[in-house]
Amino acid sequence: MLALVLVASAKPAAKLDTRSILAEVEKSQFGSSMMNFVQLNAAGEVPVDEVSTILEEVLDQLQNRQADADSNNATNQAICDETLSNFASQLASERSTIESLENSVETNTQIRDEAKRSLEQAATDYEETVNALESGEAQREGENTKWVDTNYEIEEASVAIEETIKLIKHLIHGVSFAQIKPRYDVVQEKLRKSAKFGTLFKPLILSLSELATKLNYESVVKILDLLNNILGALRQSQTDYRVAEENAAADWESLETHLTDQKQALAGKKSRLNSLITSSDDIISQSQESLGFHREIQAKLEASEMDQETWCEAVSEIYVRETAERSRQSEILETLNDHVSDKWSAVAEYLQTRTV
Repeated sequence: MLALVLVASAKPAAKLDTRSILAEVEKSQFGSSMMNFVQLNAAGEVPVDEVSTILEEVLDQLQNRQADADSNNATNQAICDETLSNFASQLASERSTIESLENSVETNTQIRDEAKRSLEQAATDYEETVNALESGEAQREGENTKWVDTNYEIEEASVAIEETIKLIKHLIHGVSFAQIKPRYDVVQEKLRKSAKFGTLFKPLILSLSELATKLNYESVVKILDLLNNILGALRQSQTDYRVAEENAAADWESLETHLTDQKQALAGKKSRLNSLITSSDDIISQSQESLGFHREIQAKLEASEMDQETWCEAVSEIYVRETAERSRQSEILETLNDHVSDKWSAVAEYLQTRTV
């Protein structure tokens, strides 16, 4: 307010007299106190020069306090700039770390979930492969057993037919039926009891039975041809069965090798996926734990940064307010001192009209 008055007084058209200026000075508490000081010293008949000197000393003290305030403010400002810069740097680092950890949790969660899906499929494939091996092995054993039984029956039937051919040839060469009858009966019994070829051999057995009662050369030739044909068919069938068995065994060996390799590969895949899931879970757990720690640090840093900003704003406001007050007081002192030094009579006249 006083500054506006002084600026206005610089204009010739609005120049104020001493009384108006002193009245304006008294409007502030500080100005009123200074006027009281001047009035008390004037009443005690202290020389004007001494009053002026004291006013100048008060002004010097204000200026010294302002210089100290300027220095402290510069120090505070430097501290604030450095501290807030450090907080900003630390917060930027923490936010970057938190973002990295959040990305780690998200990425490893995706990896773990995908690994679990892959593990489920690998486990299914592994079980199917194991079942294929077990069922394939059981089937191969069954086929081999069947081939062994069939081969044995063919071999038995072939031996019986060969024996029959020999006996018939003995009859042709004059051996009596009575001599070969025991062997003849054994052969017939074998052919009759053949589990696989019993039905097939029934006409042959009937013909052999008739041959035992009536030896006819034409019948003998037909029976020998039939026996040779049957023997050839049996031998060919035996060869076909053996080739089929060998091919089936080779095919199974190849498939078994493939299935065994696949089983081992799937077992390795399951192991790797389990390890990946475990390691992903560990990383997720560690990242989440670290996230909690760094979020706490971030919250504390943000709170400290806010406290620091509040403190910096507060000391800055105090500095600005006190600087403005000292500036106003300095203007009052300078104005009052100017009038005491140059216009004492007008000041004295004004003082006579006021009360302390």
